[in-house]
Amino acid sequence: MYMTLYAVLAFIIGLSLWYLIFYLRYADRSIIDELRTSLHDAQKDVSLFQHELEEYTQQNIILKQKASELLAKNTDLSKVVSDLSRYYYRLKSAAGKIDELDALLTPPEADMEEKIDEYKAVVGMRTPVVRDMILDDGTKQDFF
Repeated sequence: MYMTLYAVLAFIIGLSLWYLIFYLRYADRSIIDELRTSLHDAQKDVSLFQHELEEYTQQNIILKQKASELLAKNTDLSKVVSDLSRYYYRLKSAAGKIDELDALLTPPEADMEEKIDEYKAVVGMRTPVVRDMILDDGTKQDFF
């Protein structure tokens, strides 16, 4: 008889404990629901960030490839620019030389022939004309 009494008493105590746990859990239900929604939102954010991370990683790989290509092109272009600057310097120095030659090769003065004729008259020079010169091989050649 004590055995059944202990069994009934244990059942009542177990039932009251179960009700106490259910009541305490039901009292904090709003907090638990809020935490569950926060967890669900956080999981969505994490998956979104993970997707963005993968996308940014792919873009980073592409950008690194393009940057290395651009650096290679930049070195090529810097070589071209250095060659062009050397050519520009040479052309500029050649232009200076051409200007010097142009200054030296100015057209003769208009009255230069009159001055030469006056000089010939003063000195009495005449330009000799040699005609019918006999060469070593016996042929005749006209020279002026």
